[in-house]
Amino acid sequence: MLLFNLKINIMKKLAIVLMSFFLMQCACKRTTDTLGPESCPTSDFKVTTPLVFKDNSGGPNSTTQLNLMNSFAKVTATFNENISYTLTIKGLTSGAEFIMNSSGSSIDYNWYGNSTNRLYFKQNEVLVYTLSNVCKKEPLGQGEIKLTTIVGYTGFGLKVINFEDSPPVPGGPYGFTTPPLNMTPSSSGYIASPQGQNYRHYVGTSPTTTPIWYFGGQGFDGINFTSLGTDPTKVYLNFFAKGTDNSQCGMMFKELSHGSLLNRKFLANVSPTQWKLYSVKLSEIGIINPAAIQNLDFNLGAATVPANRVEVDLDLVIFTLNEPF
Repeated sequence: MLLFNLKINIMKKLAIVLMSFFLMQCACKRTTDTLGPESCPTSDFKVTTPLVFKDNSGGPNSTTQLNLMNSFAKVTATFNENISYTLTIKGLTSGAEFIMNSSGSSIDYNWYGNSTNRLYFKQNEVLVYTLSNVCKKEPLGQGEIKLTTIVGYTGFGLKVINFEDSPPVPGGPYGFTTPPLNMTPSSSGYIASPQGQNYRHYVGTSPTTTPIWYFGGQGFDGINFTSLGTDPTKVYLNFFAKGTDNSQCGMMFKELSHGSLLNRKFLANVSPTQWKLYSVKLSEIGIINPAAIQNLDFNLGAATVPANRVEVDLDLVIFTLNEPF
């Protein structure tokens, strides 16, 4: 009898172990279930309208030459079912790259020349573009096009000033007699902004041994700040700068709040060896309402030794929405 009960207990424990193992297998199997449609196409998948990458302004050369100063690249294609896809654009000379991931039964995208790897496309370089199926990583269409002009930046956001414009408008330079602020023309062939050659060169020297941390600057007039909207977490200030070790550039805002002008500033210690892109979210420098900004000034100052000479090059001050330039 004792032996019989022992067998019964062993069988019960074995049954419990087997049941637990079964339930664990079921639970593990459920974790591999997917929600929603698969990104992989079926065997019936087709590209119903081939990929087209062209200059939206049209013309007989719109698929071989791209003018981003006055237009943008129109990228289109359609499929017979929803898929996940990747659009990749690479510059053969600059190494710049733009990658965009999306999904659907079509692509209809306007590309204005921005990159996603912090390098920038250059004038007269060849661009290689590819539209790929994310699941199978196979191209759905590809080709090449020549970028014939520099980027005009009109599709990026609210442009404050770009010294490629002739004359640079808006923006009126101003200086101070004590200490003096000297602004010299740009050097020929000096590439400052992503595709351009013109920039503003600032030099400041203290006339005395008294520590002076502010040398002068430039105001930007005629900017419609109301177009920035009211959410400071979505708006970025961007600019390119380069300068000597002792130099510091500041972007100074005045924001109207309850009848008073509040001072906001962003300071950047510039690089002496190369141009650098500076981007900052307006909320991170204390701005409450971008639409209430009254004016923006660029200030030149000393970062380490107040009485010493400072130099800063500045180009392409621009606001962008949702992401940095």
